[in-house]
Amino acid sequence: MERADGLILASRRVRLEPLTLEHVPALVAAINEDPDSFRYSTAPDTESAMAEWVRAALDARDAGRELPFATYSSPVGFRIDARNDRSRSAVERLGAKFEAVRRAEQLGADGVVRDSAFSSILAAEWPAVKEGLISRLGSRC
Repeated sequence: MERADGLILASRRVRLEPLTLEHVPALVAAINEDPDSFRYSTAPDTESAMAEWVRAALDARDAGRELPFATYSSPVGFRIDARNDRSRSAVERLGAKFEAVRRAEQLGADGVVRDSAFSSILAAEWPAVKEGLISRLGSRC
């Protein structure tokens, strides 16, 4: 059942909208853009498997067990499996600052209870981070 009111939650930093099957291609594209970043994620990387995964989330919503949303966010916060050194290093190279590790935060894709590392880029830091990204990408464009 789709929400009749089309509930969308939004701020300057994030937009949440009810998850639908229409989100499947964008979700798969995001995962396949950098598969190593999603190595510890439970989300599948093919359209058929993602559609099944989204249908399961929608079934759980209809049963009243979950409220799945698609999330669109600005580059302000990162939650990374603490074991994923490659992603943690990449986020630091972007200019994000490491904040903390929350221990035993959630179940990882491999079935192990994982710690999550949190990093962020504050609004005041964004102009310098953006300039650095443009400078780095400028030589590739």
